[in-house]
Amino acid sequence: MNFFKNPQTQLLSGNLTFFPTPHHIYHIELSEDILRLCRRLSLAEICYGEENTTPHEPLPPFLQKPSSFTPNAGRDPALDAYIKVVTKDLITCQPGKSFPNIRTEEKRALKELKNNADIIIIIKPADKGGAVVHLNTTDHIAECTRQLSDTKYYQKLNSDPTKKFNKRISDILELGVSSGEIVFETANASLFPTPSPGDFIFSRRSTKKGIQGGL
Repeated sequence: MNFFKNPQTQLLSGNLTFFPTPHHIYHIELSEDILRLCRRLSLAEICYGEENTTPHEPLPPFLQKPSSFTPNAGRDPALDAYIKVVTKDLITCQPGKSFPNIRTEEKRALKELKNNADIIIIIKPADKGGAVVHLNTTDHIAECTRQLSDTKYYQKLNSDPTKKFNKRISDILELGVSSGEIVFETANASLFPTPSPGDFIFSRRSTKKGIQGGL
């Protein structure tokens, strides 16, 4: 069954990374980007020329917790002046004339796909190739249910064991630290204060012969 009109089909024949030309500035996002830029500049200045004095091996990237430390202004007057000027220019700048990168009918189709409640479908990226796949919502839920009902790969639980597993991991890490097998920093980075169960993510696998279900 074809859910789409021709312009909608043409629009979806691209990929989900496509972004239409914006017609105005999103000031909240702009402010967040400016703050991130200023923080990176300040961190680069404060860390320039310093050697790593960490007494142990650095943690692998996947165990490193993101830092929220932001250096205070006043360390480098030149950097402070540069940040002030750049921030002012970015906030007060006016966007120039822009031209749409999609046709009028495709723009209309995009609004229809976004707002039309009659089109009850799931639109997702394929697992590879940058393609866009769509499926009737009812069929999508039925396929998810079918896969989760396969007891060869899934088992229904009466309760959430996440906290129990987290406690077991915590005990093992504590034992590893006390025995000297791992350092405290590695153990601490491996813990999650508020663990949550994993999500079931269902995507459509695109093949040369058609579209198949997959995880």
